[in-house]
Amino acid sequence: LVYFDGDWAAFVEDMLVSAAKSYGDLDFGNKMAGSDNRLDVFKETDLLIQSALVPNSRIRDGKDNDTAVYIGSSPTAIYTVPISAAYVVNASGTAYRYSTESLQGDMTVKTSQTASEHSFSDWED
Repeated sequence: LVYFDGDWAAFVEDMLVSAAKSYGDLDFGNKMAGSDNRLDVFKETDLLIQSALVPNSRIRDGKDNDTAVYIGSSPTAIYTVPISAAYVVNASGTAYRYSTESLQGDMTVKTSQTASEHSFSDWED
């Protein structure tokens, strides 16, 4: 990773390009990860790209009118911890799979106004 100056994306890209060259596909790094672009040698192999979805964020406007963004299975069931998310490529297509069953269908995005400055006293009853 030091060779890539700490750039994880550059490291992964180089790794994929190097592996694809070994399988004779020089353009693999420029293709979308879909069932139609799989290398022949991997046609019977499923690909899972594991990542995490951080289901809460803050949109800052610099004027004390920040917006909090939450993701959940409904407007009242929101998540506040990272959610394991896998991008799956197989013979039948592509899909996202999440670590919680309640997110296998549609997700709900909820927003609310929040102050720019955080204070734990805002959370006291």
